[in-house]
Amino acid sequence: MDETERALRESEERYRTLVTFSPDALYVHVDNRIILVNPALCKLLGADDPSQLIGRSVFEIVHPHTMRNSRTLESHLRR
Repeated sequence: MDETERALRESEERYRTLVTFSPDALYVHVDNRIILVNPALCKLLGADDPSQLIGRSVFEIVHPHTMRNSRTLESHLRR
């Protein structure tokens, strides 16, 4: 493994640790599919285990109004 790959893996691990141990309910998604959740989100949504949320669409857990606001902000930031 070269230096760049090692640095990337370390960065990813720090990010994962930050999300996991945050007291705030957090999730990470790629292409609108949840790939990482923390215990606070599981508790908030009544999930016994992260596997109950991993792979689900963010549209299943986020209020439609919030999604509209997020898309508007994302669109504005991409300009």
